[in-house]
Amino acid sequence: MTPEQLRLLFSSSSQTAPAATYLTAAAVLAPLFLRDRALQVLFTQRTNEVRDHQGQISFPGGIHAPQDNSFQATALREAWEEIGLDPKVVEVLGALAPVSTSTGYQIYSFVGLIPYPYNFQINQREVARLIILPVMPLLEQERWSTRPYEWQGQTKLAFFCQYQDITVWGATARILIQILARLDPDFHPGPA
Repeated sequence: MTPEQLRLLFSSSSQTAPAATYLTAAAVLAPLFLRDRALQVLFTQRTNEVRDHQGQISFPGGIHAPQDNSFQATALREAWEEIGLDPKVVEVLGALAPVSTSTGYQIYSFVGLIPYPYNFQINQREVARLIILPVMPLLEQERWSTRPYEWQGQTKLAFFCQYQDITVWGATARILIQILARLDPDFHPGPA
C-alpha cells in the first residue's frame, strides 16, 4: 500500500448524515502510517480519569467545541490535545460515515495519513498509552466476533476485534470496519 493508493481509496469518502440533535457530536481521527511499507493504525487507550469509556481502546478524538469550524477541525484539535499530533503534519484522506453510540454520542470520523516516526506527546490525564497495530492481520475474519454487552440494564450486540492482548470493540470497531472495507472490499466481519 502506498500513500497514493490510500489517497485514492479514501478520497471519495464524505459524510452525508447531519448531526443528530439528540446526540452529542464528537469527532475522531483514525491515524494511518506506513512502517517498512506495511500499513499501521494508531489507537489510544483511554485512562480511567476520563468521563466516558474509561480504559477503552479508541481513536484520538472528543466532543465538538463551539470554536471548531468543522468536525474535521474537532478531530485534529483533539488529536493535538491528546497525543501531540500537529494538525500541520496530518494529511486528511477522507471522512467516514458517522457512528452513534449507546452512550449518547454521534462520532464523525476522519482518516489521516501521518508521518512515521513521530514524537508523540501524550496527555496523561486522557491517554494511558498509544497502541499501534498492523492493518493486514485486522482483515482476518477469525479476529472478529459479535458479542453481547450490558449497558444500563440492556443487552446489546457489538463488534469485537482481537489482536494479541488488544480488544477493539463498539464504536471504535465500527469505525475500523469502515476503514478495512475501504482497504479490502471483500472484508466483512459479520452481523452485529
